[in-house]
Amino acid sequence: MNNHQKINSIKGILLERWKKSKPTIIIILSILITQACFRLEASNILDKAASITLLSILTIISLVDSSTMLIPVKICNSGIFLGFLYSVLLHDYYKINVVLINLLEHLIACVVIYILFIMINYIGRKILKTESLGHGDAMLMVLGAAWLDIGGTKIAFQIAFLAAALYTSWARAKKKLRPKESFAFGPFISFGIWQAWIYQ
Repeated sequence: MNNHQKINSIKGILLERWKKSKPTIIIILSILITQACFRLEASNILDKAASITLLSILTIISLVDSSTMLIPVKICNSGIFLGFLYSVLLHDYYKINVVLINLLEHLIACVVIYILFIMINYIGRKILKTESLGHGDAMLMVLGAAWLDIGGTKIAFQIAFLAAALYTSWARAKKKLRPKESFAFGPFISFGIWQAWIYQ
């Protein structure tokens, strides 16, 4: 198989993955955008800017992951930085102790969720003999922890897994997903992060 054939083969696989996940992505993004409209109406300028930024990042990551099964880590890193920046700007600069405590809470949440995802992936490889969660999934959840506090990260984590479980149950019942077929988890993590962000 030459390079041209390989490229066409990869394009075919990506297109097939996109077709399978497209309805789910459209539903998730519609919910996120609708909620964003309500959030923006009832927030100050900083919260409006933060909400637009976070939603844009989550949308881009979801679309990329859905079509390529890869989460862009560079975008995650940028999102993590902006999340920490928001947590600093959220408080008056002269209340340095409050800012530091808030930053520490977000940092602890990032470390805890990253370790948890690595453990889940390790258990998946040992027991199920498959890659349950990738490094990109872990970094996306860390991105969420940078924007949310520990409580919000916990909620985002639970919502993401619940939404993914409901989707896989439906998709496998409809024969749209084979028993051990992998799927993009990024959109569900993004959905969980946004739900926690909206209601925190």
